[in-house]
Formats: sequence, C-alpha cells, structure tokens
Amino acid sequence: MSLTSARLGVTLAPRLKNRKDTTMKFTANLGSADRIIRIILGVALIGLTLTGTIGAWGLIGIVPVVTAFLKFCPAYAIFGLRTCEEC
Repeated sequence: MSLTSARLGVTLAPRLKNRKDTTMKFTANLGSADRIIRIILGVALIGLTLTGTIGAWGLIGIVPVVTAFLKFCPAYAIFGLRTCEEC
C-alpha cells in the first residue's frame, strides 16, 4: 500500500485563489544629494578593496551603490524616512 498526500491529509500546493496580493512596492525614498553621496562612498570603498588598502569588508560598498541606483533604501523604509522632495 502506498502513502499518498490525500491519505495523509497533506496539501502539496497551497491554493491562492482567496489570497491577497502580497507584492512589495518599492517607492523611491532617496533624494539626489543622498544618492550622490552613496555613489561616491560606495565606489570609494570598492576601489579601496580592489587596491588592497582595506580588506574584503570594503565590498559592502556595493550596498550604497545599488540603493542609490534603485532610489530606494530598505532601512529608510523601515524607519519611515525620505530624503527626496518629489516622492
């Protein structure tokens, strides 16, 4: 006798027809000055890492560069901060 999901009372795939839309919307929360500062500092950290001046921790500079290009900072969203006038 084989065990099937129906006999065990296990649902293998949840039903999504009554589920609310749970997509996250990224609203811009970074202003121009904030973005420029993030790009400069991020590129500087990455550059220092590539030249061997600082260790691999300098690769954390990728984070401010990415957030600057996306115009969205998750930490700002958590604390409800915005540095842009147009958003």
